[in-house]
Order: sequence, then C-alpha cells, then structure tokens
Amino acid sequence: MTFVRVKIGEFEVIANADCYAAMLLDWLRQRVGDVLGGGPLEGALDLCDETGGPRLLWALPPRVNTLQVLTPRAVYYLVVRRQPGAVFKLVRPIGRPELLRAVHDRLKRAVSAWGRARAKLAADVSQEQLVETVNQCISQQATRNQRRSARPQHSADKWHKLRDKVEHEIAATDNHLTDGHLRARMAHLKV
Repeated sequence: MTFVRVKIGEFEVIANADCYAAMLLDWLRQRVGDVLGGGPLEGALDLCDETGGPRLLWALPPRVNTLQVLTPRAVYYLVVRRQPGAVFKLVRPIGRPELLRAVHDRLKRAVSAWGRARAKLAADVSQEQLVETVNQCISQQATRNQRRSARPQHSADKWHKLRDKVEHEIAATDNHLTDGHLRARMAHLKV
C-alpha cells in the first residue's frame, strides 16, 4: 500500500494515496469527521506540506490518481475552504502563531497562483494537461518559497548581529567602555 500521513491538529491518519483524488478527499472528509467527533467536514478539502504548499487535489479531475501530485510516505496537513472564494485554512491548527501565519500566507498565494494558471487554460483542456499544470503550479510555488526563505534576513536580525559583533570587538579591545561609547562607536560605523 502506498500511503501518506495526514495530520489534523494533534491527530494523524494514514491514507492510501494510490487512489482517485475524489475518493481520497471523500475518505478524508468522513474520517476526519469521525476523528474530530461530529459529522463530515463541509467545504473544499486539500492537503498541504509543512511549508503551506497546497497539492491542489480539489482542482484535479475526480479520476486522477493522487500519486501524480502526492509523494508517497510524506506528511501532509489537512486544509479546508468552507465557502467558494474563501481562503484555505488548516483544520485544527497547532503551533506557533508566526508559523501558522506563514503557512496561511503561502496557501493564499498558491491558490491565487492556481487561479491565474487555470484562467489561462482552455475550457476543453485534457486531463493530462490539467495535471501537468497543477504540478507546474505546485513546483513554482515551492521554488518561490525556497527563494523567500533564502532571502537576506530582516533588518532587525541584521541589526542584532552587527550590534553583537561590535560589542564583541569592543569587549576584546576596551573592557572599560560604557554604553554611550558603544552607541558612539556604532554610529561611527554608520549602523
């Protein structure tokens, strides 16, 4: 069995990934309702990776094998969009708020990128072309996320590193300098 692990908050389910996209989404809808206690989830479901990159299962034709967009044995997080046009959100999010915001922002960007890509496709596009477009959209978003994470640090981080460096240099040469001297030295370095 080729499976994926799907995290729903603190819960995790193992799902067979060697099936049609519609079948996996229906199974997840029922299973998550059982796990969380209550009825099946309402709205469009999808899976995303740890960085918030969606797999766009909801955009695939119902009879496409999910292994064309999912990696076997990988960990995915369940996301739901309660109303058409709304933003996908994690089901039972856990974690630090800044990480959750980053995942939420990536989901939002990726879904809007998919909307732009889908608008460029012809109405009678073949199933293979649609799956290829979905995979291209996923890989482009992953590339963008990697570039964003490789960008230079925020100015506050640069400031702290430079301050620490100057403090270390001053401490090595002049142990008797005061905080005022430190500020003057940093101002001299045009920090």
